[in-house]
Amino acid sequence: MFSAQVDWSRYARDYDFMGQYNPAYQQLIEEFLGIIAHWGISDRELLVDLGAGTGNFPTVLAEHFPACRVIHVDANAAMNGVAIKKARERDLSNLDVHLQDVTECNYAAESIAAVVSVHSLYAMPNPVRIVKRMCGWLRPGANAFFCDTGRSLPIRFWTPSGLPV
Repeated sequence: MFSAQVDWSRYARDYDFMGQYNPAYQQLIEEFLGIIAHWGISDRELLVDLGAGTGNFPTVLAEHFPACRVIHVDANAAMNGVAIKKARERDLSNLDVHLQDVTECNYAAESIAAVVSVHSLYAMPNPVRIVKRMCGWLRPGANAFFCDTGRSLPIRFWTPSGLPV
């Protein structure tokens, strides 16, 4: 899998810039807002974004569901640093950023009210197995939002050598 060759810290510096000026990414965030507006989430529920990157989607969750605990999980410190800055700028005390590989996550069965994974499954080893694990953590009637490219991305510029992977 090519993801092991990508310098995710370098990628973190550029990701938000690309998302800010990419109309398709902005549309995805708007669609996400429209979808979560219909989620039946109660106060004090647990919402988790796995492979959360720079925190665009977990910050939206934390703002929309201020009485819930939102967990941002990503294995890259640079990505998490950007997410922590966003949470502080928005004064989101309900957003916890965890430096952790998704494959190491272990939540209790049926303990999560919503799981999100956007543009990250392609970088995970055995994404089908990971999605099955995620589903086991969801409580009955829970919500999920998955979006993935379904193909390799041209992210060669973020490899240590800048060469195609």
